[in-house]
Amino acid sequence: MAQAGSNPRNHAASFESILPMKPIIPTVPAWSALELRSVEPSYTREPLAPTRADLRNLGCSEETIEHLFPNPKTEGVFLDPSEWFWKDRAWFKHTPPDVMADIARISGGFFSDLSLTDQAQLLGVEIRTIPGERVRGERGKWRSAAGLAVDIEEFALEALLQPGERGTWNEGKSLNAFHLLTAKVFEKMHGHWIGFEETNRRPYTASAAYTQKVLAAARSVLDDPRSVYFKLQSYFDHLMKAPISEVERFIDVAGPEHILRVLDHGYTNGTRSMSGHPDITIRGEGLRFIEVKHRDRLHGNQADWILSVAKPLGLDVEIIRVADEKGPR
Repeated sequence: MAQAGSNPRNHAASFESILPMKPIIPTVPAWSALELRSVEPSYTREPLAPTRADLRNLGCSEETIEHLFPNPKTEGVFLDPSEWFWKDRAWFKHTPPDVMADIARISGGFFSDLSLTDQAQLLGVEIRTIPGERVRGERGKWRSAAGLAVDIEEFALEALLQPGERGTWNEGKSLNAFHLLTAKVFEKMHGHWIGFEETNRRPYTASAAYTQKVLAAARSVLDDPRSVYFKLQSYFDHLMKAPISEVERFIDVAGPEHILRVLDHGYTNGTRSMSGHPDITIRGEGLRFIEVKHRDRLHGNQADWILSVAKPLGLDVEIIRVADEKGPR
């Protein structure tokens, strides 16, 4: 598999050599590691939209073609090749092994197969290591400065905070809870589900007008999230993975202006990055967003958040790897 940091053009020839002289796919002159590993925002990437014949020309088996085109009456591929590299292997858990082998061969492997260092290099994100101490007999726990057993994100936040800064961790759950509150307010305001047209039958079309509807609902939540929560507490308690106090903490640290800016960007451009937010947000002179890892790697949705949200908006993002200074225990 081609490693991140190598020149993708070096791998292009093997793909181009099995294509016909006149490419069948008009939007991309030839499939290569360069196109399939594009680090442009996902909402700007043109789908390759292959036909069955295109995949045969790439050497795919009939089993692969049948799997990727579940409707024999159409040429609609259920997962476009432009997304193959970025999907985690777990996404393909029900895919036959031979089909997986075809997909991996064409896409040059998967993003989730790369080392954390190579992932960071491919995304253009800084990665650094800080020392820590795992707690014996406490799965996934690290020793804080006070000697307490805490989650790795809480440990990293404590280690990274500078005087005058404040931060929050695990806001993936807090942000999801905020989106749940916003969705319910949106439904009450506009009479249909968020992310859908007014008929509730089709996904929305990205536009400035639709974005303003979302922002109106979000502002209502930002004004008084606790009031919105308590009005439908029995509904939210079954869905929210973070208490309302953590939602308020995230709003306080990230700030309403930032939250509205990200929503504006997302709904105007039709990004698919409502997940993948980094573990830690720190507010000092500006905002910093930090993804914390130990031995694990980035997931595809985390990469998409970096490429489709952080990069276009110029956000400060880095990866922190926590190393056990005393080794496995």
